[in-house]
Amino acid sequence: MISCLSQPRAGIKDEIGLLWRVLQSGSRAGYIIHFLVVSITLTFMTHSNVVATRVVSTLVLFASVFLVSCGSEDGFETAPTPPRGFLRMVNAVPDSPALRFIVEEREEATLRFGEASQFAGVLPDVPLDFSVTYFDDGTSVQLITDQFAIAPDGDFTAVVTGTLDSPRLILIDNSPVDFADDTNESEIQFAHAAANGPDSVDIFVSEQSEPNSVLGFGEATAVQTLSANVEAEINVHSPGETEALWSSGPFAFSAATRQLLLLVDYFGPGDTPVRMLAIGQNGARPFPEEDLPAALRVANMIPDRGPLDVTVDSNLVAENIDFTDVTDHIELTSGELPIRVTPTGQPDTIVFEGDSEVVTGQFQTLTVAGLDTDTEVSVSEDNARRLSLGATISVSHSSPGVEDETLDVYLLEQGQEVTDTRPDLSLNFLVTGTVLVDPGSFDLVVTTSGTDDIIFGPQRIDLVRNGIFKVFIHDTPGGGTPVQITLGDDFVN
Repeated sequence: MISCLSQPRAGIKDEIGLLWRVLQSGSRAGYIIHFLVVSITLTFMTHSNVVATRVVSTLVLFASVFLVSCGSEDGFETAPTPPRGFLRMVNAVPDSPALRFIVEEREEATLRFGEASQFAGVLPDVPLDFSVTYFDDGTSVQLITDQFAIAPDGDFTAVVTGTLDSPRLILIDNSPVDFADDTNESEIQFAHAAANGPDSVDIFVSEQSEPNSVLGFGEATAVQTLSANVEAEINVHSPGETEALWSSGPFAFSAATRQLLLLVDYFGPGDTPVRMLAIGQNGARPFPEEDLPAALRVANMIPDRGPLDVTVDSNLVAENIDFTDVTDHIELTSGELPIRVTPTGQPDTIVFEGDSEVVTGQFQTLTVAGLDTDTEVSVSEDNARRLSLGATISVSHSSPGVEDETLDVYLLEQGQEVTDTRPDLSLNFLVTGTVLVDPGSFDLVVTTSGTDDIIFGPQRIDLVRNGIFKVFIHDTPGGGTPVQITLGDDFVN
């Protein structure tokens, strides 16, 4: 029974579609439930949509009892598979928190900036109510609403871009994917959703002398074919400019795939305001060889040693850096890079030597922590995207005095105690966590995990809207407890 009838649902309209097909099938189930159909109409007239959905679902389930294993008794036919359209959703709003995408009063996806859902099956050829919401201080706020219909087997993408104050919806309606079995082609489609980028861009594919596409903000091209498994490159230019704003680097797509190549806002190191994401069946991803720099800063959290020099891939990125000092970011190439930490003025004395990954398109912090005789490093991403609604705070556990402990971090409102709420972050040694909070004044408190034992705080901190804040938890000078903190980013800038 399940193998015959189990399908993704798109709400009450989907239930009615399946029920109607059961009624039309001429099966015993259709005849038996026929006299019950009038209850649907009565329910819609007198009850909420939620109750109606339950009633219709119950009737479908009742009918399915007679369809066990899709039997072949005379006069009993297999229930046909209801037709489907396919809807994908993308959050490209640069100043947004996580957005909730709702279709026919059902939440289909919750997406952060730069994320895309997989395709969801929906009832075709009927108007679908579509909305996008977010939470502001615990209250649900409607960002945008629309209504659209999707053709059977249609490939439909809804991209939300613009800003929270001025959102924009890009609707991309494509025919179904249909490749020959032996195809050596892939398909691509470009769309411009970079709210802070140029009003229009020229897009070149490989070594074209003329733009492949000229796109204004909010526009999408038709689907184009591209040879599969053949190296290509995409360059995005401001109109008439010879220097590229962004370059994909070499890439190749697999045969029989379709990719939406979406231009979005970029918040990493370098001068460009945009980057492009490849959106396929499994969501959004950056191009692996895109031409963007990485950027790294160094934090010295070793409590029992003097100043340090730090070299990354033969580049001196920190010199004479004292305990609790944090450098500015320096642009580097990306990759698994060799890292060498030495005492200042003693290049042959190795404090730490090893490799860490420096990621293209990210600001990162290299934290050097531990003790003189047991030094470790970690690399964590630094958020650079500012949000309209709240503040972003990142906390790093860099205290060897409690390295065997998981630490709970609380941001307590006036009058709150740690026993009144759950921790905002739980951190192991050399782990960094980030949380988005509503702006306000908070008591920062740190406990050992799962206990009420406070090892730091309360210390009052002010987190302002649109701010980015950093906290390092570390030992007292010389090593050991009580732990202390160092504040960074908007706390000091």
